[in-house]
Amino acid sequence: MNEIETDRYGSATYPEFIEAYARTCEVASTVLHYGEEPGDHPAIPEEERASMSLHEKIENTIQYLLNNCTPKSFIDKFEAPKKHP
Repeated sequence: MNEIETDRYGSATYPEFIEAYARTCEVASTVLHYGEEPGDHPAIPEEERASMSLHEKIENTIQYLLNNCTPKSFIDKFEAPKKHP
């Protein structure tokens, strides 16, 4: 799709949006949380970030969006889901 000359990307269906989000996460390889506790993220080489699983990349971008795109009042009340044992 040519995003520059069309606005179709603004009217994507839900599956198209999810696919685009996952593809963006795959390419971006954003790392904000790496380890057992928030803040446990030593410098991670680009090669290692690129080899992370897609679900780890998606989790990291969700945390990034929470930190940068939501009001502080929401972040203060937000409790991250716990992983099942």
